[in-house]
Amino acid sequence: MDFKNMLTLMKLNRGDYSIVQMNVDAHSVATDKKVMDLSIPTNAVLIAITRDKEMILPHGDTVILAGDNIFALADKETQAVLNKLFGSSK
Repeated sequence: MDFKNMLTLMKLNRGDYSIVQMNVDAHSVATDKKVMDLSIPTNAVLIAITRDKEMILPHGDTVILAGDNIFALADKETQAVLNKLFGSSK
C-alpha cells in the first residue's frame, strides 16, 4: 500500500498507536464530505485539520476539503484504512 500521503508524527509507547498527518487528495472519497458521513474506523480519532493558515477542530459537520492536512490518532491497521479514505481514489 502506498503511504505517500501519510506521515507519522509520533509513535506512542503503549499499544500500536501513532499520531499521523495526512494530506487530503483532490480525488479522495472524503473530499467535500462531512466528517459524520465518512466511515472513520472506531480505532481512529481525527484530532485536527489545518487548512491554509487555519486550525480546525473537526466535528461531525466539518467538511473535508482537498488539500486539508488531517491529524489523527490511529493504530497501525487503521492507518491503512485512513490512508485509503483520505488518499487518492484513482
